[in-house]
Amino acid sequence: MSTVISAAKAKEYILNYRKDLPPGEMRSAWVNRDIIDAIIGLSSTNALDGIRIYLARYTEDDPGARFVKDTDTVIFVPTEENASGDAKDIKTAYFNYTRICPPVCKDDIE
Repeated sequence: MSTVISAAKAKEYILNYRKDLPPGEMRSAWVNRDIIDAIIGLSSTNALDGIRIYLARYTEDDPGARFVKDTDTVIFVPTEENASGDAKDIKTAYFNYTRICPPVCKDDIE
């Protein structure tokens, strides 16, 4: 199902998406290795079949000042196959904390 593509092809697709993107809209997200490891760690107790990525927007300011209300984020949730063969969210394992671009765009494709 997945396909590895060249950096040039990835950049082409990314820039094609961004060409009509309004200023200030989410362009990318960086995910901490801890989130990836935590999801992989769930495979010992769950039959993981993938990860669903939700585009989301905060409804409040974070007391720790990591984010502010009405800014975008992504939510990662591991999935497992249900009886009908569809991927269902593992309801106890939603992960949020990424670096969203903008404002954090260091090394983002231009």
